[in-house]
Amino acid sequence: MKFWIRTGLKTFGGLRGGEWEMIDTTSELAAKSIAEDYAQQEYDQYAGTIGMRTLDQIISEEMVTLADAEGIYNRERDAEVVFEVSDRDPKQRDTFEAMLASGHGSEDDLYDLPIFRQQTPYESRQDDLDAAFGLWGDEDGDDFTPEIEAEIAAEEEAERLANTKEMQT
Repeated sequence: MKFWIRTGLKTFGGLRGGEWEMIDTTSELAAKSIAEDYAQQEYDQYAGTIGMRTLDQIISEEMVTLADAEGIYNRERDAEVVFEVSDRDPKQRDTFEAMLASGHGSEDDLYDLPIFRQQTPYESRQDDLDAAFGLWGDEDGDDFTPEIEAEIAAEEEAERLANTKEMQT
């Protein structure tokens, strides 16, 4: 079966901009395992830089045994890597998601999206859903309640008046 995978590191923006790679494997579980391996290999390349510690660094900083350091390293790596697996060609999927975002899809169509099967945090999925159906933001394009908008408007008016008075003096 054909699957498309992409991997990334949270430090570098996660999956944003990650290139899709097609793989041929026996199942979605096997594809997820391959994607996770690729993501872990990517992390291992950066170990020792930009805050990603090596085993030696963990041993010296934490004063732990090699076995304990390996456990810490694996936890840190697992917290940093992200990956996504899709059984749809990403070009078709991206087109479909763009259609949804433009308001030409239906909510029922959403459940066919691979977004429900990807390995990303819940907040990211929820933001994608909200954006697809315009569930956040208002006509002004922001996320504020009317009370907060009134408070912001009052602060902006006070600042404008203060600037006007300052310019007159």
